Amino acid sequence: MELEEGWIHRTPVRVQFDEVDQYGIVHHTKYFIYFERARVELMGVLGMRADLMAPTAPPERVSSAPRPDLGVAPRSKGSDPAPSSLLDLGPGSPRIQRPSGTVGTIPDGLGLIVAGADVKFRASARFLDDLVVEQGCRKVGASRIELAYRILRGVEIVCTAVLVLAFVGQDGRPCRSPDHIRAGLKRMGEPGTHR
Repeated sequence: MELEEGWIHRTPVRVQFDEVDQYGIVHHTKYFIYFERARVELMGVLGMRADLMAPTAPPERVSSAPRPDLGVAPRSKGSDPAPSSLLDLGPGSPRIQRPSGTVGTIPDGLGLIVAGADVKFRASARFLDDLVVEQGCRKVGASRIELAYRILRGVEIVCTAVLVLAFVGQDGRPCRSPDHIRAGLKRMGEPGTHR
């Protein structure tokens, strides 16, 4: 898919009851969840599948053995069209079923972590408000990016933010982002500068 120069990604969000405080106002921490929902969708548009961004265990803890204590067993061969592996995150933790190997040029286990955040709250969002999370890209490096956000209720700006994110490999260490992800991010504009 060809993305036009200066494009902005938009994600609609409806405020839910569990996101507001006793006064009916969205709790400040919930905005980070809105940013993350939008970011996961953006990465999907760019070809980075959310199911490959799942938490992973260190290699010595990966197991395909059934966990009777969780009542979960591996799928039988042939039941899943894609090869799969089960991740064992330790006693009492759920196992995650996910594809193995790579998808295109996305390494298995590639993820994004928040390295910094600058958030400005300008208005209060309330229960059942329909919001739009706009996001664009300010900077693109080999392993770090800066995403700019703006949350709108109609034309009113509720919140703005800049998040610094780092690409990490399955081992949790910083790694180079795939070329096509960087190319898509470089074509983005910033919210409020292009409509």
